[in-house]
Amino acid sequence: MQVQEGAQAVKEAPYTRIAVIRLKGLADTSPDVERALDLLRLRRRYTCIVIDERPSYMGMLNVVKDWVTWGEIDADTLAELLRRRGRLVAISIN
Repeated sequence: MQVQEGAQAVKEAPYTRIAVIRLKGLADTSPDVERALDLLRLRRRYTCIVIDERPSYMGMLNVVKDWVTWGEIDADTLAELLRRRGRLVAISIN
């Protein structure tokens, strides 16, 4: 996205990528935490997802902060993760 300021165009920095890993199971969790984990597609322990650093994702991470760990991921680590463990998630449209 570009923002015009005077005569020059200023590009906003893209969102940084965050790797999120689920560490705990569902025992003794509230429905809000279960819902947030489901929305993040973290349905099993020790699964990893890569998301953007958007306010909506950061709000969900704040809800599940005791069940997951997260941090920024660089391009080399992301490429290695996708090469070794990556799977294509397809959405069926019928």
